[in-house]
Amino acid sequence: MPTTKKQKDDHDLRVPSVSTLTKMLKTLQYGSPQEHDFDNVYVYLRHSIAQRREDQRKFDFDIVKIKTSPTRKGIGTKFIVNLVKAAGLLGRGVFLEQTISTHSENWAKKLVKDGIMKPYIVERNFLSTEPVVPM
Repeated sequence: MPTTKKQKDDHDLRVPSVSTLTKMLKTLQYGSPQEHDFDNVYVYLRHSIAQRREDQRKFDFDIVKIKTSPTRKGIGTKFIVNLVKAAGLLGRGVFLEQTISTHSENWAKKLVKDGIMKPYIVERNFLSTEPVVPM
């Protein structure tokens, strides 16, 4: 059966599931970024060595670099939402590091407006707002 344009568009906008991301986060090493290439999302993630949350003994997962394809279709936001949920299942949060381009800065501001992230102390850095449940 041939694929419709809608089915192709939906496939092109897929992001990894919370379950997939949870398994992947469990493999991250402290301090050194690891490259992960999903169909529509290319990301460098690191298990942080910096404690950013006063009430947490566990460290965040840092997004060092993220690139989506196609761009400006909501893929990055969907990915962040699933990543925050996956990190929460592990009792951790997500840290979005150094949004330096105009596009990434505007995207981060939208994530803040949507209540997904909040500004961190250092300019252009953001923490997830999802409640982090201790394990």
